[in-house]
Amino acid sequence: MDDGNGGSATQTVTITINGNNNAPVISGGEGSGSVTEVVAGTPGENIKTHTAEGTLTFTDIDNSTGHSVTATPKEGGYIGTLTPTLDTATGDIHWEFSANDADLNTLKEGDVVTQVYTITVTDSDGGTAEKDVTITLNGKNELVIALQIASPIRWMMAMAVALPRL
Repeated sequence: MDDGNGGSATQTVTITINGNNNAPVISGGEGSGSVTEVVAGTPGENIKTHTAEGTLTFTDIDNSTGHSVTATPKEGGYIGTLTPTLDTATGDIHWEFSANDADLNTLKEGDVVTQVYTITVTDSDGGTAEKDVTITLNGKNELVIALQIASPIRWMMAMAVALPRL
């Protein structure tokens, strides 16, 4: 410090900067998807795997810390699975929902079931960010098969006509 008259004084000053964890932030992207049951009797019934997917974006000022991602169903008894994957280089959270068609057979024509999953990104310092992903399941009609049972005599007569003679 200089007093302007030729006198000066020197003093050491110590400045301490304490860093805080800045939690990640999830923003933008696709937060919903839907799948529709295959109608009974058509190709893919009970064997098709239905999928829906999307991508969310996350940022973290403390980007040098490690990150992980999870998906948690808001309720129990959901059909299918939602799996998130994290790309820390791009800041993308890719999620994919999958369900077997056979698991959707409980749905009737017009049934709409909504399942909500919470995607959570956690940094290595414990900071978290959450965003919900909503999956809609759409039901279709199952074919109704009516069987008419003929009398045993009619059946035997039909078989006698249909079978080749030896």
